[in-house]
Amino acid sequence: MLDDLYPQVIPGPPKPSGIFQPQVFSMPPGTERYVVEGCGAILVRVEEGDHLEIENTEGGQPAEIVVTGPDGKADPALIGANGNGAPSGLMTLLKGQDQSLRALRMGLEARNIDLAKCAA
Repeated sequence: MLDDLYPQVIPGPPKPSGIFQPQVFSMPPGTERYVVEGCGAILVRVEEGDHLEIENTEGGQPAEIVVTGPDGKADPALIGANGNGAPSGLMTLLKGQDQSLRALRMGLEARNIDLAKCAA
């Protein structure tokens, strides 16, 4: 019993670290992914012919999508949708002092997007 080594030691250098192949995690060409944390928002430019897919991986959280044309006017029809009302959740988020939404505030301002006149 005293002859057993605990823990068993394997002589020699440690096993080299494995290298992850980048293609395992990459997406098809022309595909983009944006991750939005809970209680967060992003501004994404969408062009004609783009395909949108929204996936709520955390579940149970509402999402508001506001679509505007180049002139800053709301037009949900650009993505084949109908507006259901004002983007009240987004407007509430932007009224707060969260610094993570600073870039979004500046982007909306630069594009003359008035959320009060938009439909989500």
